Parts: sequence; C-alpha cells; structure tokens
Amino acid sequence: MVAVEIDPAVIALRERFRIPPDDARLQVVCADGAEFVKGREARPEVILVDGFLADGMPLQLGSAGFYAACHARLADHGVLVANFLASDRGMPHYLGAVRAVFGASMSVARAEDSCNYTLFAWKGPPRLPPLQTLLARARVLEAVHALKLTPTARRMKRGEAVAAAPDAWHALARPRNTL
Repeated sequence: MVAVEIDPAVIALRERFRIPPDDARLQVVCADGAEFVKGREARPEVILVDGFLADGMPLQLGSAGFYAACHARLADHGVLVANFLASDRGMPHYLGAVRAVFGASMSVARAEDSCNYTLFAWKGPPRLPPLQTLLARARVLEAVHALKLTPTARRMKRGEAVAAAPDAWHALARPRNTL
C-alpha cells in the first residue's frame, strides 16, 4: 500500500495517529497525489482519494484529467473510491468529470454517520450486481472483518441511480438539514 500526502507536516504526525513505519507492506510518500497517479509503474486494485482544503477538494483532484489518470493507472477491474464534502459546491462538477471518464460505472452515496459522500467508480460493467448479490458478499466479509458492509452495499446500490441521473447530482451539493 502506498499513501501519498502532499504536506510533510501531516506526515510528521504519523506516530500520533499510529501510522506504522514504512515497510514491505506500507510506504508513505510525500508528493502531490494528482501528479503521483500519472505514473504507470503500478496497477493498483484500488485508489482511495481523500484530499481536502478548508473549503473542499483541491481543483487538481476534481478534474477530468486526474480521473483519467486514475482510470489509466487502475488494474483492469480496479475501483476508484473518493471522499467528497457534502457542502462542496463543486461536487456536481467533480461527478461530471468522473462520469466523463468512467461512464455509468459509478455510484455515489452519503457516507454513514457523516456529512460526506463516497464515490465508487470502477472499470468493468457499468452496473453493480443485483442488491441481493451485494448483500451476500457483504455478509461474507462482515464475518471476517469488523466492518458494517451491509448498509454500505445498500447505499452503493441506491447511489448508482443518483450517478445515472446527472440532474440529481446538483441536489447532492446542498447540505442536508439534520437534527
């Protein structure tokens, strides 16, 4: 696993957040993730994007060029997972850029217990498997991991419809009122 962080001050906090030292399984690189992903030396199964400024995503992490570089770098059936702030007004633009690269092979759903959205975009068939198949896979993984994946599977399937309807993306940029 390679973690890319642009800010050396954030990397300096790794012990505080119990990030282990670099070894054969983990490498932390100080670099611009938008530039790093353009390299062709690795073909990861998953690329996770979680980059924020005070008011939302940096422009370079929301561009069609960045998503095209992620698509090119991913393994043949790889998945891009990105975290978006619900209050980021650029979200419809970012989702449009993802759709321009990944086509209908995407889902966007509100993250559990959060004011964020999680995007899943994948290489391969444009539709997720049926909900019952996703739920069965989630239950198998829940038996060996301490993750609640069944609700995630449901949110992903619902999010597929949001991703397919570009007009619905604009509603995602509006923060929800919560009590």
